[in-house]
Amino acid sequence: MILVRLGDKIPLSLMLYADDNDKVVKANLITFYPRDEWVSEILLVSRGDGIYDNTDYAMPADVTYVRAYYDVFEGDGITSAGYYRSEEIFALEKTNPQFVNKITTTFNPLTDVQEVLAWVEKDGQRLTAVTDCVITVKNSAGTTVWTATDAAPNADGIFKVENSSTVLTADSNYYVIIVITAEGVARTSIQSFITVG
Repeated sequence: MILVRLGDKIPLSLMLYADDNDKVVKANLITFYPRDEWVSEILLVSRGDGIYDNTDYAMPADVTYVRAYYDVFEGDGITSAGYYRSEEIFALEKTNPQFVNKITTTFNPLTDVQEVLAWVEKDGQRLTAVTDCVITVKNSAGTTVWTATDAAPNADGIFKVENSSTVLTADSNYYVIIVITAEGVARTSIQSFITVG
């Protein structure tokens, strides 16, 4: 039994005797539940020492499992070599990547300028090929206090926005909505927004 995540390649593999490197090995794949059908005949490649494999076929996203039937033929691809095996490949749900927007902020009391740096992480790794950052700061009532945008980040994937028109007070609660486009989708995160009095 093999476990494969949805959409990942199926590691089709068959081991014969070490000197059986001139055979023709085929795998017939049949899907099961909810779509029961023959889907493909795949030719495995000889890697030497009797090992044949192929990883070109991806696990279908709409089935529970696939059964692979292996047939071994002589070099003509027609005459059976008298070897047959089957195995089941079960689908595992593929984990969706997690996108999280993050910020760091400073306030300069001499100039009354609030600076915000923002970026997006995918599964904990910062992305650089991102666009269109929108920062919206709101008070505890949900009213927008200020908003700013930056269309393009620096080379490290960091956006920078500033606000000097609205001074936040240290005795109030605020939160920030961060929107950054990553991999063609606008990703949204919300977190607390710290002020310094």
